[in-house]
Amino acid sequence: MPLSVLLLVGLLACGGSAETTPEAPAPPAKADTVGRSATAAPAVPGAGPWARVGTDFVEGGSYSGTVTKLVDYGAFVAIAPGVEGLVHISELAERRVDHPRSVVKRGQQVTVRILEIDREQNRIGLSMKEGDVPPLVLVWTGIAELHKSFFRTSELVTRLAVELQAQVVPPASVHIRFDNGWHKGWLQLQLRPGTLRRPIGGEATLIPLQELAPITTALATYRSSVAGRYDMRVESFHVGIESDRGPVRCVFGVGGLPPPDGRTVSSCVEINSQEHCGTEEPGGVRFSPEIAEKIRACLS
Repeated sequence: MPLSVLLLVGLLACGGSAETTPEAPAPPAKADTVGRSATAAPAVPGAGPWARVGTDFVEGGSYSGTVTKLVDYGAFVAIAPGVEGLVHISELAERRVDHPRSVVKRGQQVTVRILEIDREQNRIGLSMKEGDVPPLVLVWTGIAELHKSFFRTSELVTRLAVELQAQVVPPASVHIRFDNGWHKGWLQLQLRPGTLRRPIGGEATLIPLQELAPITTALATYRSSVAGRYDMRVESFHVGIESDRGPVRCVFGVGGLPPPDGRTVSSCVEINSQEHCGTEEPGGVRFSPEIAEKIRACLS
């Protein structure tokens, strides 16, 4: 047996249960200031990189960013090239902050939550406070208690819950499982009917699977964070989305070099344990009418 398999055997023991994150505290009050970019904002609202605001970046969503500038009243954070927002000094921490430099520094990577978007002025108000944590259900299969404690880490669960809230109606349900027979692990969102915040578009047989990337990216980030903190073997877990609609069960996976970062959704979909690969075209992946109908049912 290969050494990599021997290392993974015994990683996780059998078990099966579900749990929900505890009830969140009341959300903090929003800052009065909505952030303007530290650089000159585009003359036309929503122009250039700001066109992504409201689609890729939404109110309530949590995103990684880089501190670009410190001012007396807060810190500017870039969440994408050309897209910056302000973390008001009152939103930098739960405690009182005298100056932003006591909390962050220029160039630091931080996680921020979007409080408010002003599309007319190309402004975004951000927060580094945890705020109101949406509920998240963790479903276990074949996971040992020690590794359950790794996946339950409050900071990581909170970040995942907030990122998923921007994509699916809470409570999101994440199935974490390990198969000792196959020596494989999976980390998949269980997509409940009618919970996608933005229904999948496209024409009948052309399905824009890449629209699922924010979900798979959040799952991959969560997996990698757990692996980096506790056990690198967790990095081998496959991430994806599973959906059951009556007699049809779909599994959507990701592509890319291992371990994939979740940003590329696979053009192959597993339907009732059989893989069906479509043809990539501009705007989506083309499937036969019969397969496309089943995939759309799974994403409904």
